[in-house]
Amino acid sequence: MLRSPPRVSKQSDPLEGIYDGAFERQRLLELFAGRYAGMLAAVNALTERAVGIAPGGLRLDDATVRRFILTQAVTRVVRIEATTQVALRVAIAEGQKRGLSAWEIANGTRDGSFPGIDRLFKETWRNRPATVARTELQQAQVAASIDRFQASGVVTEVEARDGGTTDSDGLCNARNGRRYPISNPPQVAHPNCTLVVVPIVNEDLLAQAPVSMLAPRNIPSPGGSDG
Repeated sequence: MLRSPPRVSKQSDPLEGIYDGAFERQRLLELFAGRYAGMLAAVNALTERAVGIAPGGLRLDDATVRRFILTQAVTRVVRIEATTQVALRVAIAEGQKRGLSAWEIANGTRDGSFPGIDRLFKETWRNRPATVARTELQQAQVAASIDRFQASGVVTEVEARDGGTTDSDGLCNARNGRRYPISNPPQVAHPNCTLVVVPIVNEDLLAQAPVSMLAPRNIPSPGGSDG
């Protein structure tokens, strides 16, 4: 959150009066918490169908949702807000090094030699809200998928689906189609990353799962065969 007019002090925190980090973190968390919780619920239902578990067989209680939000959403909020603070501090330090006034640090010099903090928000970060939204939805989807795959007890690996025409990053293209152990899955690599993880079901573990947990198609017949 950028406040006006900014006041830059060399004696105190350079962000004091310019940027309210606590407010920013709180707003981000309010936005993220509901979306991460919703993604977890949606992926829970998808996981049941994908790995052959009966509806409701993969339990998702309030404690699990809270844990997921604390370990995922909160961590992401802290990282995003820290990135903002670093960029602002760098800009302020450079302005102070040049001997600029508080107004010039905030708004830029008249000759354009120093862009100022205001331009960070208006130009450099102009598309940042959309980028953050897309990236965090993807992050929430991947994190929720891993969480639910592990909770199923029958998924031992995941296959990465990434890269292609919408994501030409070298790492993403290189890992497309590669399998990873569920204990060490791939992660969203960069803003606007398109990573999706697909569960690889261990049939032996599925055969050992309680019958009450399985979808009808996966319940073995009484005689052990279909004949």
